[in-house]
Amino acid sequence: SLGLEGFASCPGGAAVLPVGILSCADATGASRQAVKMKVAVLIMVKRISFLLVLLWGTICACSSPQSTQHDFEPWQTLFDGSGLDGWESISFGGEGEIEIIDGSAILPMGSPLTGIRPLQPLPQRLDYEVEVKAARMVGNDFFCGLTFPVAESHATVVLGGWGGGLCGLSCVDDEDASYNQTRSYHGFEFGQIYTLRVRVTSQKITAWLDDEVLFEQDVANHKISLRTEMLPSVPFGVCSFLTRAAIHSVRWRAL
Repeated sequence: SLGLEGFASCPGGAAVLPVGILSCADATGASRQAVKMKVAVLIMVKRISFLLVLLWGTICACSSPQSTQHDFEPWQTLFDGSGLDGWESISFGGEGEIEIIDGSAILPMGSPLTGIRPLQPLPQRLDYEVEVKAARMVGNDFFCGLTFPVAESHATVVLGGWGGGLCGLSCVDDEDASYNQTRSYHGFEFGQIYTLRVRVTSQKITAWLDDEVLFEQDVANHKISLRTEMLPSVPFGVCSFLTRAAIHSVRWRAL
């Protein structure tokens, strides 16, 4: 309140005084005008202090890191589901024959892996994002295993592995997604398209599942590597494990 809290009235209504500043005896012998001026000054100081606090709060809110906006390069489409031009089947051994059906690359159930990769590597190995839209059609293991470069190494994000629900990053300090801190469990409906987005910088790897953060993994102080069976996917590829999957699109952008 900006009223007269902290002020007291003298007996008889002689003056309204700041508590602890003037006594009624002082007021009796002082000019009424002088008392009014002192009261006015104190009220003005109180109001100025309130305005300064309000202004400081506004400045802090405007400078908050949450208001920081990122400027990214436009997305570049790597695969749009119309054909496999510029892509090839990954030679895992035991892979199925890939087909284009209804605007998607269908990865048949392999023994155990089937996947595709572009003929050309990604433009850069750090400071980029990649996005894959994929669906599980049949099976109960991972329908999207995205392998990508991380500086001089590589890693894989899996969706729906180890029985159908595990998601995470392989490998961190030689531990795959079923053991390291990136693991989480999610339900996946057959035939539903899910979006995986991965951001790679020199400091960390961040993944989103349908725009919700899946994990954030520091890379500066950890060893990032691949499971042996994923090596044929290097430097970049998408695969499924004992699962029929549909890859709808793949795109990439620089940060």
